[in-house]
Amino acid sequence: MNKGTRNFTTLILSVTCLLLLVSPYTGAQSNEAKRGESFLDKATTFINQAANRLGKWMVKAVNKMVGREVASGLRVPLGYLGVLTIALLAFGAIEMARKVIWVIVGVGGHY
Repeated sequence: MNKGTRNFTTLILSVTCLLLLVSPYTGAQSNEAKRGESFLDKATTFINQAANRLGKWMVKAVNKMVGREVASGLRVPLGYLGVLTIALLAFGAIEMARKVIWVIVGVGGHY
């Protein structure tokens, strides 16, 4: 398995695990309404809600920095940008931790 395929597989597994862990806590619908939804519906709803909430927070932060009201239409694009940034930072941290673990294993093998 080459590095690109391994990274893509890691990405898919990480996102799937995250969605499975957080999905019971998203939305205010009843269980009867959620039974008819597919996994893809739940995943996109979760990502959309996360982007909206993060975007709302980011617009408030920008408003405080600028000192005036910024267009509220930027809430969703800023939210998706924030979600992507968090995902990239998380995967970078995972990759760095993997390298640190291999260094520890390598050093530990010499003793």
